Amino acid sequence: MAAIPEWMLPHTVTVEPLTGNGAYGPVFGQGVEVSVSRSVQAADRVEDGGKHTTVYEGTLVAVPDKAGLFSVGSRVTLWPGALGFVRDVHLNIDGDQGIWEHTEVTIG
Repeated sequence: MAAIPEWMLPHTVTVEPLTGNGAYGPVFGQGVEVSVSRSVQAADRVEDGGKHTTVYEGTLVAVPDKAGLFSVGSRVTLWPGALGFVRDVHLNIDGDQGIWEHTEVTIG
């Protein structure tokens, strides 16, 4: 079967790939917008330099060719003020099972 159609991915997130670690913690690359379907909920509140941020967990679904953008540890802005970090990425290829091919991303 073909890749999941874009019309089934109504949300847009910004993915900042983890590029390494610096003296002050993780270093992220330039953000890239990706169309997804999302199912997330609030998981924790963290303080970053006196500013509180809610971190979310859940699942994102994207087209297969976007899998490379979601490396483990990458930062994902789900909507303004809502952050998550990539914990796992799984590329789902049809294999004659009759499913839409897609990338499944676990956020935590």
